[in-house]
Amino acid sequence: MATKTSIFSSVISGSPMITSEKLVGSDNYLSWSASVELWFMGQGYEDHLITQEADIAKVDRVQWRKIDA
Repeated sequence: MATKTSIFSSVISGSPMITSEKLVGSDNYLSWSASVELWFMGQGYEDHLITQEADIAKVDRVQWRKIDA
């Protein structure tokens, strides 16, 4: 099982591109946002879409912010 450190470093150093689709206002927002959500879920980071920073334990916030940036 991967540790938090290895998971965080993989996101920062070598994650695949989220989407090549450029956001064009409301014209393609639904398909663009679905691509972004799917990427986050596939990487195991869907909590970054629904969790507020204040809900993250203080000890984990620095790493969480790096991913969330």
